[in-house]
Amino acid sequence: MARVRNLAGTLAAVRQSRGAINLAGAALILASGLLHLLLTREHFEEATYLGWLFLAEFAGAAVAAFAIYGGRKWGWMLGALVALGAFASYLVDGTLGLPGVEGHHVLDEPVGIICKAAEILFLGLYAFKLAGFARWAPMGGLLAALVVAGLGATLAVPSLAADPASADDEASAGKGEGQQKKMPGWAHRWKATSPAIHLGDRYDLVVSNNSEEDQQAQIRTVIMDHANKTNIPVIDEKLELAPGEERELTAINEYGTANHFNTIIGSDTQDLGLTVSVTDPAETEIARYNERAFLIQEGKGKGKAQDEGKSHDH
Repeated sequence: MARVRNLAGTLAAVRQSRGAINLAGAALILASGLLHLLLTREHFEEATYLGWLFLAEFAGAAVAAFAIYGGRKWGWMLGALVALGAFASYLVDGTLGLPGVEGHHVLDEPVGIICKAAEILFLGLYAFKLAGFARWAPMGGLLAALVVAGLGATLAVPSLAADPASADDEASAGKGEGQQKKMPGWAHRWKATSPAIHLGDRYDLVVSNNSEEDQQAQIRTVIMDHANKTNIPVIDEKLELAPGEERELTAINEYGTANHFNTIIGSDTQDLGLTVSVTDPAETEIARYNERAFLIQEGKGKGKAQDEGKSHDH
């Protein structure tokens, strides 16, 4: 009789342990998915495929979380695939760079740290579970949840307390290594990159006003070196163009081998003509493209009626 009671107690403890493990695992992978969902919109703006990838990661994490909570083993495997995939893409973006992405997600970003911590802890909890340490796994899950919550509180509070204006200034200034500015205050935002460039390559951009009214535009071009996470500003010009007027802007790559010249343009209308050519030191043309190669996005600017000091001074 005593043996039966002991066996019943052991089975009850194992069931409770498994319930706690499943709850902790579901919470961790769901936290990762929700953070990806939170960042989906801005990643759609960077590159469409990134937005869909973030949505897929959220969907996979949500399905895995519900399956894990329901006690299904395949939920853990799905969660592990989602966590590994998200972590791998994060590392690739922070080192080699992803196609069509202007900057990189680095490991000092608060949301990135929280998200990656949740994924690593989920994978660690899964390994703990597979190893058969059922009695200690609930404590591990509790510690994992506390670590994620602690990271969130530690990193989010200073970010919320910081002055948004000063944060934007610091990000856009870049200290030679920052992100390309996002062109706030303009009705239209143009974006395009050149092929790979080398020391001495010349960048020529001809901007023409194809409208029947005066038009303003802001042009910013940087040399982007993804491997070293370095952006070198080479053009930062505000143009005021009469109808039919064109202006030529030129930059020389004095930095060295890099991924490309990256150009962002803010304009009042879409009535711009753009011609880009890249030549090497021997004046051999490497690339040539026009305005059709630029991705155009609608902004929140009010055009020329907007106060100039607020709209175009960055």
